[in-house]
Amino acid sequence: MYFDESKHPRDKNGRFTENVGSDYAAEVNERIRWAKDNGIELPLNADGSLDNVALQKMYEEKGDKPKFGSQEELDNLLGEEFKGLKGQAAIDKLLQEKRGHVKGAFHREDIGDIDLLWGNKNVGLQHVIEQRLREKNGELHVKDVLENLNEAITQAKFDIHNKYGNFEFVYKKNGAEYRIIIAPEYHKNKITYLITTFRRGKIKT
Repeated sequence: MYFDESKHPRDKNGRFTENVGSDYAAEVNERIRWAKDNGIELPLNADGSLDNVALQKMYEEKGDKPKFGSQEELDNLLGEEFKGLKGQAAIDKLLQEKRGHVKGAFHREDIGDIDLLWGNKNVGLQHVIEQRLREKNGELHVKDVLENLNEAITQAKFDIHNKYGNFEFVYKKNGAEYRIIIAPEYHKNKITYLITTFRRGKIKT
């Protein structure tokens, strides 16, 4: 069952309480709205509830970041461009550098060139790796994903154009299903198609 944080508020130390004033509840809701508006994944506790202490810290540090959705933020996210690299060579370069991006790292006949970026914990190759590391047998999952990334991106079949305006593709191999999400823009800033997420799961029967 989904845990509704609004029905189980926490105090300023992150503990559950039934005696939280309306001002504090409003502060929590403001932080949640900020995170959602900025495409930031809400930090959760082990029981699935909101980790408001972590969210508050993220919120308080927001002034150090470029305005969300600005060209400055996009430029900072992309970082240095590494040229002349395709496919696995592009992946290996970003794994080595842990920064920057590669334009036209992949190509599909249906949408054209696709860029690859190192990104951060919310988007890009770093996001993909961190997601896999949080799973059981995370190191094995990272290895599997990186070895199949180029093949999956170039051979995956188009699935849906999702509600966020991104394209989702699916690639199936050896009992595994890989879902690739490719964005045509970054928060209203037009970009060449950019890989934002790459997920692995079991093929549903």
